[in-house]
Amino acid sequence: MAAPVATRRSAAPALFGAAAAWFDVDACPHATPGGDNIVHTTGWGAQPNAAMIVFSIFAMHALQVDSIIITHHGAADGSERLRVRYGINAVLPETVIHDAAIAPGEQRTVITGLDCIVAIEGAAFGTAQLLQAYEGGDGWWLDEVRIVTSDCMAMHVQQLESALPLRARPVFDLLGRPIARHAAQGIYLDAQGRRVMVME
Repeated sequence: MAAPVATRRSAAPALFGAAAAWFDVDACPHATPGGDNIVHTTGWGAQPNAAMIVFSIFAMHALQVDSIIITHHGAADGSERLRVRYGINAVLPETVIHDAAIAPGEQRTVITGLDCIVAIEGAAFGTAQLLQAYEGGDGWWLDEVRIVTSDCMAMHVQQLESALPLRARPVFDLLGRPIARHAAQGIYLDAQGRRVMVME
């Protein structure tokens, strides 16, 4: 397992995962019957410290991170807790989005409720996340990191108000249908719902 699996819920490729970076962690890959690798890691401490695994993903446009799915295994006499730190366009982010016990055997950690990936001005889209196993013994098996995204539908709209009062102008007919800018003779509604009479 060299890079996170980045999955987007559409056909066009827009999300890319970079290779994992291992800091103060010894990683030893082991082949699995399915032909993939699972990585045995050591070097973890009793508390979160400099030991960490960093994954980075890059998006070509704004994407919603629907979930981060981590498949891992607890080791005998190994680390007892897993901490995940995550941030958008951040280097070594500090925000902890998951901190829970590691159960013996294979398990899947699913993290949801994350924000859209939106680039700062002049920068490429991207996020970074850090995995840290700690407490208890030393040893943790990492199988897969999957990041599932979809198109970001959130929009930040700033409301602008005119300094000048709106002139009464017909906008809708009495059935609520929009009308052309130049209305024929009749009674209409303006933008505030007030009746406006147009006389030729």
